[in-house]
Amino acid sequence: MHPLARERPMPNVTFDTNCVIALTKGDATAPDLRRVVDAAADRKVRLRVVAISASERRTDLARLRRQLVLAGLDKEFIEILSAPGLWWGFGYWNHMLWAGDAAEDEERREIHGILRPDHGDDLNAPGDRTAEDLDKWRNRIVDTCAPWTHLHFGGGAFVTDDRNFLKATKRPRLERLGTRILTPQQAAARYA
Repeated sequence: MHPLARERPMPNVTFDTNCVIALTKGDATAPDLRRVVDAAADRKVRLRVVAISASERRTDLARLRRQLVLAGLDKEFIEILSAPGLWWGFGYWNHMLWAGDAAEDEERREIHGILRPDHGDDLNAPGDRTAEDLDKWRNRIVDTCAPWTHLHFGGGAFVTDDRNFLKATKRPRLERLGTRILTPQQAAARYA
């Protein structure tokens, strides 16, 4: 390449939690996801996962790393994105962002409002609730923080098979925030 020619930056592609699980279990979407992983190995895309993903199941970062190994995502070209350190028990030292900026908080609330309009913009833990209520709340927090983290680190394509992200009423609104929401099949077709 000529020294003055600009290289095109690699597109960002972020896998959500379900993608990591699908790769680990060998689910139906695993072949398409593997094609995206291969594109990352060929330096066609910058592949990322969000550290907060492991928080949903209350696991530690070491377990996330083991899960990434099982999923074949333990390569040097896979980036683990740090998420906002807003809630105790979500996130991991050395993989948390200092949070507190009002604009960032508003962005998280906007994403939460798109994904979970039935829960308003309340990102606080439910008070005296059952373990099932707390698990649902954890899921909502991870669902909110994963795309926020993806956007915070430059956006690009957010790959998910979560039907809530893909709904016709939600997907365009999320995409107006500066990302593309793609299924594993769409990501493979676009980047592999």
